[in-house]
Amino acid sequence: MKLRKNLLAAAVAAVCSAAGMAHAVLVPGPIAFRDEGAGAQHILDTITYAAGNVLMDNLIKAGGLSIDPTAPDLFTLRFQTTVRSFDTLDAGTIAGVVAGDHEYTVQMVVPMSAFLIAGANPTVVISLAGTGSYTMFYDASPDANDVTGLGFGDGDIVLAGDVNSGSGSVTNSGGLGSQCATPGTTVAIDQKSPTNNLPNVVTICTSGNALYAIDVTARDADHFPTLGLASEFLIALDLTTSHTNPFSTVNPSREVVGVSPNYGAGTTASGVISVAPSGETVSNRAGRNDFACTVAPDTGDVPCDFHAQSDSSTSFRVQVVPEPGSVALLGLGLGLFGMMSRRRRKTA
Repeated sequence: MKLRKNLLAAAVAAVCSAAGMAHAVLVPGPIAFRDEGAGAQHILDTITYAAGNVLMDNLIKAGGLSIDPTAPDLFTLRFQTTVRSFDTLDAGTIAGVVAGDHEYTVQMVVPMSAFLIAGANPTVVISLAGTGSYTMFYDASPDANDVTGLGFGDGDIVLAGDVNSGSGSVTNSGGLGSQCATPGTTVAIDQKSPTNNLPNVVTICTSGNALYAIDVTARDADHFPTLGLASEFLIALDLTTSHTNPFSTVNPSREVVGVSPNYGAGTTASGVISVAPSGETVSNRAGRNDFACTVAPDTGDVPCDFHAQSDSSTSFRVQVVPEPGSVALLGLGLGLFGMMSRRRRKTA
């Protein structure tokens, strides 16, 4: 009798454990990856992105940023970049962009809220205000252009998810170690060699970071197969990103996820775009990239946007989900065990 009770308890525990796995806390761990959706399967640990563009769209309203944490301003964060490398545990780094062959790009759009902490180094504090979207594309015809901002949203979608949490801050820095002598001092926004593509746009110096948690809702099984441990994985991405100015390793794009930056305190003049000796295009747009928007921006309307360079990476949290058939078999076994126990009691 004692043995039967122990076996019954073990069977119940097994069923409950298997059924509850889908609701367990996700833990850090690798996922599988196949470059270009073909060839050998690798164990992917992290994704490192190239420097990209972050646009805080409609951040600064007429009258300036809210200074009340209980009544923050709403804006849309737009982020785009290319994948620099897929960092694997078994094959080292795999390039995310191969010139003339293929590229992986990422776009993210997230509703956010913000308020300003005034002081010697003003700081904008941002947090999630609704569910956002994250999308990774694979393009066999690479065309992403960080000057124009085009080509980041085409190709095949290989990974997509919902941004369900996010927070961070951006600080107006200055002084030692900064290109700006003091907070509020401005420098040219585009300092990526060889050409300043926005020679009439200046920016305050900033530093900051943010962390976003993304629940994967869809993935291409050719690029991101399972590791073979179960029928499916729950996957979450932790995307860590910086928000810095001026731009130094990537160009400030003229468009970020379909929206052109609206800098404050400037005019558009004639809107002429010329070609520099280096072959890069140069715009005569004028403006000031700042936490304030006290003068009509270059489109003539408030609110203004805030534009920043981003360096980021993604790590993973995973949870194996048992195959439905496994749970069903455990349940069937438990039922049969119960029937056998009843029969034995009757014959006794």
